[in-house]
Amino acid sequence: MEADYNQLVNELRCLVCQNQNLAGSDADLARDLRRETYEMLNEGKSQQQVIEFMVERYGDFVLYRPQFKSTTYLLWLGPFL
Repeated sequence: MEADYNQLVNELRCLVCQNQNLAGSDADLARDLRRETYEMLNEGKSQQQVIEFMVERYGDFVLYRPQFKSTTYLLWLGPFL
């Protein structure tokens, strides 16, 4: 479970800092999301279930590597524009 937790908090973006992952952010929201991630894993949820919950609640921007689809093309192409 610890490995899953560490992987998730390193792959999920802090929505306040925007350029940091949850592991590296000291923002209050990041602390809350780290706690939420830990609790969900402790309840037996998989990494994929945690990711789906975060995306459903906060949108694709919470992922450092969102899937390329019609709703995320700006996240992928924005830096080049």
